[in-house]
Amino acid sequence: MAFNVAGLSAYTNEESTEVFVQKVTLNETGKYARVIPNVKSTFALHLMLTTPIIQDGSSCGFTASGDVQLTDATLTTYACKFEDTLCLRTLEAKWTQKLLTAGQDYSDDDIPAFIMSDLSDRIANLLETYDWTGTTGANYYGGIATVIDTANTFTQANVAAYGTPIAAMSNSNIDEAIDMVTNAVIAKFPVWMTQSNVKWFVPIEWFGYFTQWTLRANYFHMKPESLGNNELPIPGTPWTIVGVIGLAGTTKSYMMEVGDNGNLFMGTDLSGEELRARIWYSNDDDNHKYSFRFRRGWQLAYPSRVIKFSY
Repeated sequence: MAFNVAGLSAYTNEESTEVFVQKVTLNETGKYARVIPNVKSTFALHLMLTTPIIQDGSSCGFTASGDVQLTDATLTTYACKFEDTLCLRTLEAKWTQKLLTAGQDYSDDDIPAFIMSDLSDRIANLLETYDWTGTTGANYYGGIATVIDTANTFTQANVAAYGTPIAAMSNSNIDEAIDMVTNAVIAKFPVWMTQSNVKWFVPIEWFGYFTQWTLRANYFHMKPESLGNNELPIPGTPWTIVGVIGLAGTTKSYMMEVGDNGNLFMGTDLSGEELRARIWYSNDDDNHKYSFRFRRGWQLAYPSRVIKFSY
């Protein structure tokens, strides 16, 4: 006698209560910025530029000359939110019922922690993209690239003045891009040649090309901990190349001063508030709800102190 099992579905073991979640969070650009907290709407970045003028000192007397120019750059934060409704009862007829406590009265604690953890990761990942390419029209606040491109006072390095322009980036010409960027630095901001707080932010794909190039060139200076942060030193310079997911898929990259004495500012209402969720049970519609509310905005004190390499 043979078994005829054509009418049966294949067996699937649903006894495991472990749920596997894809990790999506990568490097966060916010750690390179000067964070300005408690910005409910706008914040003025006070800028000063002095212009001393040398004079003939062979005679007596006093002649006033020079200038101290005071200006403002406005950092604006925008109100944003992520919200959704979760009906835990939809889990009862599925394998996910194992995640629920017995009974029909579910509390906030019944929302599995891994769901909120994954949600936080994915919001952080979205914000990393918005932090670079977001616009007020589409994403409620403008990203770094949007702010820089709108000001349009940067130095473009991918031009004939600094080398042979390239039409696309690959692992065979990333060294040419480095040469052109270095030439632009020498021409425009030679003081950067001694500054370790200068970072070149590139699409994450370019970072992969740079890694391949350094290995081929036998630059065995890479540290595993640096690769974990998507950072690598640029040979012969104090600078670091940083691969960011926020620029993934674009043809743009930006070099600037960052850190406590840098050029990049991020405005928030409360530091880290985009990862703080409010979760509650709503008696009126028998649903659980979550809400992520925060304020966010970007600005550069001197948008002209940026080198852009794009094609």
